[in-house]
Amino acid sequence: MEPKVFIIIPTWDEREILQQCLDSLERTDYSNFEVVVVDNGSEDGSASMVEEQFPDTFVIENDENRGFAVANNQGFRFAMDKGADYVLMLNNDTRIIDEEWLSTIVSVGESNDEIGVVGCKIVEPDGSVHYDGRYFPRGTIFPVLRRFYQYNRYEDANPETLEYVDDVVGALFLIKSDVIEEIGGLDEAYSPIYYEESDYCVRVWNAEYRVAYTDETSVEHSRGETSKKIDSAKMESLSQINRTRFITKNYPMLWVLFSIPGVMLKPVLILFARNCGDDSLLLVDSPISLFYCIVNTYITIFQLYINSILRRTDRDDIKTLTK
Repeated sequence: MEPKVFIIIPTWDEREILQQCLDSLERTDYSNFEVVVVDNGSEDGSASMVEEQFPDTFVIENDENRGFAVANNQGFRFAMDKGADYVLMLNNDTRIIDEEWLSTIVSVGESNDEIGVVGCKIVEPDGSVHYDGRYFPRGTIFPVLRRFYQYNRYEDANPETLEYVDDVVGALFLIKSDVIEEIGGLDEAYSPIYYEESDYCVRVWNAEYRVAYTDETSVEHSRGETSKKIDSAKMESLSQINRTRFITKNYPMLWVLFSIPGVMLKPVLILFARNCGDDSLLLVDSPISLFYCIVNTYITIFQLYINSILRRTDRDDIKTLTK
């Protein structure tokens, strides 16, 4: 019998995009799965659309946008209560282009008891590859010392089938229920967005499971559909704060100290907003927003470093969901 998979799709005011995602899921040849939409306070009728057009889909409604980690954790709890064997995070701006996608990634998970998380190739609507596996440290953090980092566990298993990597992207992220029972859900301190899946992969490896990537299937992802609705300076601020949170929480202390100069310079990028898919720089939306985001970013980064240096591993700003 096929393992039971629950697909968790958080959404926020993207009715048409969500509808396209749910329509594409109907192409899936895997039979034993359920879909759970977690609506983060949408005001465009997304929840009612799902209930009317996809009556077999479960809907969890929030009164406000609670962010990616919180919404997924709500879905995790729902799925685990329903007896899930696997829980799969899926972005609402993805589209299924291979009917065997789910059977392929589940078969990877079933191939080895040590595999805790599985990801696959993510492509842009034009067919170009957005993601094909990554490993720590992320190149934008420590490009020179990457090969010395203790979490750099990249190794070939069977290149034609799967590879073990450190990190798979959260747009499609399959988790064994045993892993959720052992380490819990996403760290909600990363709310509303960025780096929560990378942090989870660190925890998976630390629990002595493996993170696997396969290029035997792919899913299409239209990046930035949610983030483009948020002030660009705020998004850059969130990225830098959670990047720092990820470093200070997971990296060795010496690496944390070495990262301080570069990280403290990074908020300068909040002066600009990167146009998705383009290296060009655009001015941010609002001078007031710019000033607020720069100040907030520096204050938060400073707090994170102080907490890390003091080795407050159980600090209040880490709200990891426990089993």
